[in-house]
Amino acid sequence: MIITKSKKAQAPEFNWIFVIIVGAVILFLAVMFSGKLIKTSTYQQSAELLPAFDVLLNPFSSVGNLVKTIRLQSEVIAEINCSQDNENPLGSEKVRTKIKGAFGRWSEFTDFPYAFYDKYVFADQLEGKTFYVFSKPFEMPFKIDEMIYMTYDNYCFVNAPSDIEQEIAAIELETLKIECSGNEKRVCFGSTTGCEVTVKGDDLDYNTGYVEKIENNARKRLYFATRSLMYGAIFASSSNYNCNFARLMERLKQLTSIYKRKADTLTIKGCDMMAISGLIEKLGSKANTVKGPGAEKEMLYEAAKELENLNVAITCPVF
Repeated sequence: MIITKSKKAQAPEFNWIFVIIVGAVILFLAVMFSGKLIKTSTYQQSAELLPAFDVLLNPFSSVGNLVKTIRLQSEVIAEINCSQDNENPLGSEKVRTKIKGAFGRWSEFTDFPYAFYDKYVFADQLEGKTFYVFSKPFEMPFKIDEMIYMTYDNYCFVNAPSDIEQEIAAIELETLKIECSGNEKRVCFGSTTGCEVTVKGDDLDYNTGYVEKIENNARKRLYFATRSLMYGAIFASSSNYNCNFARLMERLKQLTSIYKRKADTLTIKGCDMMAISGLIEKLGSKANTVKGPGAEKEMLYEAAKELENLNVAITCPVF
């Protein structure tokens, strides 16, 4: 005997199947929508963070020797890309960020980077919730601008001269240490080996020299003149350092033109400015020729010191 189910008996079973399918579709759409919402939200937060970086760094560009620890609520990756060319000799730095949101998902990098035209930020790619920032004036021999250093890594300085150790201690950043505990990037001075970063000085005071580091499986050598540039070479990527150095040299060249006009004015007032005018022009010429990554920076430093010594000695100082 064949037993058949009536249509009325099949209806509840079909309804349950229909409810399960619709529920699954609704759940899928909800998950997909929430994922897009989270992605959009983190992207928006990332975009809103960019001008905040500018605001946080503003004091560093006007006042020297500042120190600050920046603590964020979410993990952030920040890329700082420097650009400088003949069409835009003073150059700029462009920052883009992405933020880690819910479930450990990273937002996309912001489409439109935020540009700094009045800051010189020496850094590599930054990642984390805590960033460390300090600044030092760059003088050659008169003040050119403030150099801003940003890092998230811990560093320890090995076999550094005593005055550099004192400088590090005076900065008072928990990420910069004199004694190594094992989890820091080691910065070796002189002939000390076994470090991620090595600093070689042309003199005992490390006024000129070079910094060596491994970057993308290649050894990079960054030449410096002045301690301020030494720190820049330690903390920045090679591309960031070389580009910002070229920007600073363009600014130096423009400032020498201003001081040359001031010297001409003092000449009209009866001051003997012939020698110092020549040294100002010499410094401007050096600034124009050492923009690249080569080793000529020692000659730049010597020209600056010669100008500084004469400016102190004459009766009509220019700066």
